[in-house]
Amino acid sequence: MQGREGKIKHILFKNKQIFTFFCRAKDEYSLHSPLVFDFYTKAIRKRKDTLEQAVLRYFSPKCKTDFFIAEDELSGQISKALQGDEDRVIFVKNIRKTKNNLALWHKIKSIRGIVFVSIDFYSSGLIIKNRNLKKKQDYILKSK
Repeated sequence: MQGREGKIKHILFKNKQIFTFFCRAKDEYSLHSPLVFDFYTKAIRKRKDTLEQAVLRYFSPKCKTDFFIAEDELSGQISKALQGDEDRVIFVKNIRKTKNNLALWHKIKSIRGIVFVSIDFYSSGLIIKNRNLKKKQDYILKSK
């Protein structure tokens, strides 16, 4: 009985996440950050490959790009990766796979003392640290 209840709770969690995401997700017409607008219109809206490949193709020539899979202790690794003065992009997969992964994504977004942009693409998240950013910004965007 416990297994069945667990599956039902997981299905309800997933459905709630999908509904909430699509009610809150924006497209390029709602972006006020020039950095995010440029990335979204040039890399995301016109992509013909995976989200990871689009991120890598757009950001690799500009800054260091790291890829992580959401798991325990990840926020400490990301916090360390964001230290320093260089521009950096961190791509995190599976942010909504489980409740723990989603909680971890929210913990990463709440890192204090570092100015960055977070972008939630439902299944993946992106952290963009750029020295030209003045304040922390969080976006929920449609990936295509």
